[in-house]
Amino acid sequence: MNRNPFHLTAQLLRITVAACSILITLWAFAWVLTRPLRTAGDDPNRIELTVLHWSGGGGPEEDQIIIDLLDAFQERNPHIRIKRINPGDAASLYTKLQTMFAAGTPPDVFYMGSERVASFAGKNLLMPIDALIESDRGADADTLDLDDFYAPTVDCFRFDGQRTGRGPLYGVPKDFTTVGFYYNKDLFDRAGVPYPPDDWTWDEFAETARRLGRLDGVTGAEFVTWSSIVRLFLWTHGLDVANDDFTEWHVTDPEVIATLNRIADWRFNETGTLTSGKSQVATGEDVFVSGRVAMAGPFGRWVVPTYRKIRDFRWDFAPLPHASVKANVVFTVAWSIARESRHPQQAWELVKFLTGPEGQARAARLGLAIPTLKSVSRSDAFVQPDIPPSRDYVYLDQAEYARVVPWPSEPRYEQQFANRMDEALMSGVVNVEQAAENVLRDWRRIRETPLAATDFPPMPWARIVWFTLLPILALLLFGLY
Repeated sequence: MNRNPFHLTAQLLRITVAACSILITLWAFAWVLTRPLRTAGDDPNRIELTVLHWSGGGGPEEDQIIIDLLDAFQERNPHIRIKRINPGDAASLYTKLQTMFAAGTPPDVFYMGSERVASFAGKNLLMPIDALIESDRGADADTLDLDDFYAPTVDCFRFDGQRTGRGPLYGVPKDFTTVGFYYNKDLFDRAGVPYPPDDWTWDEFAETARRLGRLDGVTGAEFVTWSSIVRLFLWTHGLDVANDDFTEWHVTDPEVIATLNRIADWRFNETGTLTSGKSQVATGEDVFVSGRVAMAGPFGRWVVPTYRKIRDFRWDFAPLPHASVKANVVFTVAWSIARESRHPQQAWELVKFLTGPEGQARAARLGLAIPTLKSVSRSDAFVQPDIPPSRDYVYLDQAEYARVVPWPSEPRYEQQFANRMDEALMSGVVNVEQAAENVLRDWRRIRETPLAATDFPPMPWARIVWFTLLPILALLLFGLY
């Protein structure tokens, strides 16, 4: 009996579609699984390193510095080719970095912020630096002199499995900053207020802000309440929200509540002392540029490239005020190496070059941050009193007593604290007492359910291949039938 031609055509079409689907799927998986073979290159002596970084506050100028440094390294190492990836800002970089780690193809060398090192090192994704330094010394090769680095910047990238600040080193800090207040010298002159001294208290800060806030159309100060800044403010009063191990919590202690209420009082109970988080006027780093805010901070060196474009008024930098204790924080970024880098020695050579005197001097001239090498920070690459800020020494003086802000490796501790403090100290939707209770409740929930929601394990490609191919083969057999 003759078979229906339409039926034969439909069956042939099903077979063709199924076969094409299998071929496309096989090709896609083959492309992923053979990536290491393809990236090895035709020349066994030529090595490719992938470098991931952001531009940040330095914008195109910072990007060009990285390009120039990588070009200089390649000129000195012609057997190494560098593939550079700049996804834009820090948030985009971490998204890209997590994706690359999950795909099993992490960059060899990449930016690592001090606030993220616990998360990545805790997942065994970063290569320890100490062993590389010891290997250099054993081979009598040039290596980094950690004693020439500001100690707090190095400590930021140590992690012992529980907290930052101690343990193995997982990155080499490329630059850093301490924080203080930027001030509008013209507004100070109009109000007849002396410029901030090298040693001043929070009481003096508040009185200065009040006097400046009496000028028509002027607010005394912008005071940001980021999580690390809130803890720094407490440090200057000899307090904190928890011990360094986060095994004891003090966020609801009466002394802590009373101290944080000082900021709330300045912002909500006084007129013109601090910018209002409830207003429609922009807040943060950019508000200083308007010329209507006399002081802004606590900010670090990252605002300098933007502030140097100010033409309408004169400005400078003042140290962070204190209460009973002088304190400051270290904000820093390191170059780190992926533990699974296929070229760890060459990646290490690149990190040494990028964080050496030449690399740090080039970046310092941009004004974006402070060199982590003491020798470079004291040179004219950084100290430039003829251009603002003229008080470059203030950043360096504060580095002597600055320290790491310790947070648990679980990022939700800091995230929840930041959210609750913003509600009380910036927007004012709750009072400080309620915000502290909310923080305590949040932290208890995190401790009771410690599984982090931000994990990014490697993709199980073998299982994915089989689970994908089996249904396709079943469909093909069904089509043939």
